[in-house]
Amino acid sequence: MSLFFDIKEKIVKSGRVNQLLKKSCPNCDSDLVLTDLKQWFSLFLIPLFPFYRVDTYYHCSNCNATYTRTIGNSLIEGTADKVSVEAERKKLFCYTLFACMTHMANIDGEITENEAIEIDRMRNKFKDYKADIDEVIYKVKESDNPEEFVYAILRQSSVRLTSKDIMSIIGESAKVLLADEKITKEEERLLKEYLIVCGIPKDLYSTIVGK
Repeated sequence: MSLFFDIKEKIVKSGRVNQLLKKSCPNCDSDLVLTDLKQWFSLFLIPLFPFYRVDTYYHCSNCNATYTRTIGNSLIEGTADKVSVEAERKKLFCYTLFACMTHMANIDGEITENEAIEIDRMRNKFKDYKADIDEVIYKVKESDNPEEFVYAILRQSSVRLTSKDIMSIIGESAKVLLADEKITKEEERLLKEYLIVCGIPKDLYSTIVGK
């Protein structure tokens, strides 16, 4: 019997205020829609029913960016500048992403050539944040306790980024490990710990890595 857990987004239909923020996306100025991210129980690849709400956030169907409800409320109240919101989100995403990627690649004491190539590939996607990326890579490598250092970053980021962003970060970290064609048991344990630290069910590990 093939049992597994999946995640699906579903627009919030009723019962909550501010479900649609017109032309409010800080990234592309499209509409933001209040959306639930739910964990589903599936059988033989067929989703049967949701049983846990992982997060609720504002989602842009045009550019696929997501923003916390706190940011959404700030946009509604006019207390947030959209340009600043997007710049801060991308900066935090990059900082957290490269902290995790570096930590995972260096967990066995050495970053392999293939892992370094994968990290550089991602670095080229975020050229505007090169200084922040270089800073966090250095800090992870030089930290006396890199595991706790990265956990602290993840805890802070999980408050200001959505669960979808965090899962994307963990998925990209897994890609670095797969550059060497496999993920070891220790690496898998740490990826699951990343999820737990951020309040995301570790049962979703296979789904995130698989995608």
